[in-house]
Amino acid sequence: MRIAKTLALLGVLIAGTLSANPMKQSLDSNVYSRGTLTPLQGNDGPGIRLILTAKTCEGRSRYPRLEIDIKVHPIPLHKSIAIGSENGAFRCMEPTQSCQQFMSGELVFEHFEAKPRNNNEMSTTDGHYVLRLRTGTERGHFKVDCGGS
Repeated sequence: MRIAKTLALLGVLIAGTLSANPMKQSLDSNVYSRGTLTPLQGNDGPGIRLILTAKTCEGRSRYPRLEIDIKVHPIPLHKSIAIGSENGAFRCMEPTQSCQQFMSGELVFEHFEAKPRNNNEMSTTDGHYVLRLRTGTERGHFKVDCGGS
């Protein structure tokens, strides 16, 4: 009887812990799968900013989103770009809240085309990322298929 009560209490504690931290993503989350590339300007530049959002371009929500600043030039393909001191990444939940900075991570571009080939064609840019916060890890694939923001 005592073991059953202990197991029941442990189950309640685990369930409470999991539901209390909704921001922690599963390891293979594709929540931020759509992207936009914009040039970094002013004190942030030179480089590009990859903005990843949760919805498709039509009627997409700007928040929540990931912002990844890449200062590596030229952009390497199929090679890891380290997130840390030079290249930064942030998770922004709402426009009125401060963004959380990722402690570390990596970003890999499978394809990268900075500009569309013509007016009717979007750029062919995609890849994957792993970004680490103290509270968890964001991991997923993305495709740049939205116009500039």
